[in-house]
Amino acid sequence: EISYYSGLRLNEVLALSNQDIKINGSIVLSIQGKGDKYRKTYLPLAFREKLTSFTGFSIDDNYVITTLKRISQKTKNAFSFHSLRHSFAINFVESSGDIHSLKKLLGHKDIQTTVIYLKFRKDELPINLKAIGY
Repeated sequence: EISYYSGLRLNEVLALSNQDIKINGSIVLSIQGKGDKYRKTYLPLAFREKLTSFTGFSIDDNYVITTLKRISQKTKNAFSFHSLRHSFAINFVESSGDIHSLKKLLGHKDIQTTVIYLKFRKDELPINLKAIGY
């Protein structure tokens, strides 16, 4: 759920601690991402109750990857943990989010990397790619 609603990578989710989560009028996650870059992302306020007693995760990425691979094979649906990040990106843009904000939330350096996450044909995107030089 955290990745689906925030766009975090698996290692970022598993590394979350109480110090990374600030709950006020919103839920803000302070993330140290790839290349030791820091960024902020958010969760819906509906997560407030789930996060009040959050102490972190005690599983490793191999466990998650293996479990999801097994589920994917049994259900004959190709997906991975990273699919949640792609779903977040698509949902964000379909909900009228702009691609520059999405780029920041995902922690991308290049806007073209962000566009790849959307998995739409260019003419189906609800944004003007020409306006951003793509």
